[in-house]
Amino acid sequence: MESFKQEKIGEVPSNDFKAIKKEREAKIREHEREKFGGDYSKKPENLKAFIEIGLSGIIEKLPSKIKAVQLGGAGGRLAESVKKILEGEGKNSDFSIVDVNKKFLEEAEKRGFGVFELNLVDKVPIERIDLAIMRNVLHYNSIEDIKKILRNIKDSLKPEGYFVNQVISGKDQYHVEFINKILSKEALGRGTNYLTKGDYLKLCEEAGFDTKFAGDAPAGKWTLKEMFWRTYPKKAEAQGVEDLSVFSEKEKEEYFKKRDSYVEKCKGILESFSRGKNIEDIDFKGVETEIEFTGPIFVSQPKIKK
Repeated sequence: MESFKQEKIGEVPSNDFKAIKKEREAKIREHEREKFGGDYSKKPENLKAFIEIGLSGIIEKLPSKIKAVQLGGAGGRLAESVKKILEGEGKNSDFSIVDVNKKFLEEAEKRGFGVFELNLVDKVPIERIDLAIMRNVLHYNSIEDIKKILRNIKDSLKPEGYFVNQVISGKDQYHVEFINKILSKEALGRGTNYLTKGDYLKLCEEAGFDTKFAGDAPAGKWTLKEMFWRTYPKKAEAQGVEDLSVFSEKEKEEYFKKRDSYVEKCKGILESFSRGKNIEDIDFKGVETEIEFTGPIFVSQPKIKK
């Protein structure tokens, strides 16, 4: 297993995640969520990278009939791609999708998957799983809830089962700290937990997993404008980032006031980090400031009890 320095994990209190919970449960379609970060989640090359990096080394070890689940699976786009790959290798997979968002699950049902509407913090509703996959989900949770989710996943797997997960991270520890700061309750009113590779490996170890870093998916980017829009209370008719056509003039004025205040907070945080830590590669461009994120992929199995 590749080793990393185990940095201190910066926990954001659970009550700071109320805004994120509302966002996850918001009644928006899968394709609307995927517009953020340059359509990162649905880009074919990113789906392909997850499969090649996370699954290529374990497909031959999976049984011919696979009990599988995508956790935080939204509309099941990833599960659909994985199922096709497994079929091409002579493997028959029975996939289920778990998510808290009913609208996402309606998309998954259209793809022919069984669905479960619940929070992974509470439980994984399936037992003796051969393969669990997850992608870009954990950062929506507090560290304490991430620990619960990982334990629940571990307990749901067969002893020889696999958990393949892509997390959202940054270039290094300082970039991760910076991103968590500009997405914090104080800055944005929400809170998030991007994880370093070391953070994630430590959390998996505590949950009872043997985990290996498999490789990095392509990096992605989002702008301060995108992230603020994603969090801001929007009207259902709004389409795309900063579509204010359905806002009144007063609502537009209030929106820009709050957005610009957020951008100024980010500018101050960036200046603070640039003075004390090496993140000078982030070029401040106001609302169009781009933040790059990385996507390390890990493969885990329950620890063998001795």
